[in-house]
Amino acid sequence: MKIELRRAALTYQAPDGEVAALRDVTFGVADGYSRVVTSKHGCPMDAADKPTSVAGRKALDDPRIHRYYVRLTSEQNERFLRMYEHSGMKNKADFICHRIFG
Repeated sequence: MKIELRRAALTYQAPDGEVAALRDVTFGVADGYSRVVTSKHGCPMDAADKPTSVAGRKALDDPRIHRYYVRLTSEQNERFLRMYEHSGMKNKADFICHRIFG
């Protein structure tokens, strides 16, 4: 297996003629497989090494991934809505789980 590394710098030339390096790029070629690794600091970085973001929703310990769908007649739907409104709950999914599992 032959590994060949090539290093290059991406540059930008400003209108006044000044050239600035944007980032280093490392090309690795091994048996026809190529991988491009870019980093602002010039060091290769895998996805596992990147810092994770704290943005977005927090992951649940036990996510609700199983879903069931039912079709109701008009009479059944009216009865369901009356039961839901009578319960005072704010979420229909929680109401259904409470009715089924107690």
